Amino acid sequence: MSRDNNEKLKRFNISGIPLIKSVSESIDLKSIFKKYIASYGNESVSAVDTLMFLIWNITLGRQPLYELYEWIRGIDPRCHRLNKKELSSFNDDRFGRALDKLYAADRATLMTSDSC
Repeated sequence: MSRDNNEKLKRFNISGIPLIKSVSESIDLKSIFKKYIASYGNESVSAVDTLMFLIWNITLGRQPLYELYEWIRGIDPRCHRLNKKELSSFNDDRFGRALDKLYAADRATLMTSDSC
């Protein structure tokens, strides 16, 4: 008996993301970024979340900016509480704008802040 099944299996990459995510959560990196990097109300994904993906990518292998969309598509979005729409909003422009916000932030204070 053959069934016509349109569902396809998709293999997601996990690699070292749980470990890196755990370390960044233990040092509360996301809240440190939130203190110094402003977010806008109309962003589907905040610049801080985008920067977190950049940090994880740099730690795992450093794909060029124009290849990050493909890298993120290979990660299970449910692990990061993202939906398909939010996942599809990642592109090289979003990463560039997040880096611009980081550059515009008070990086000296960000790097020397007391996060305790």
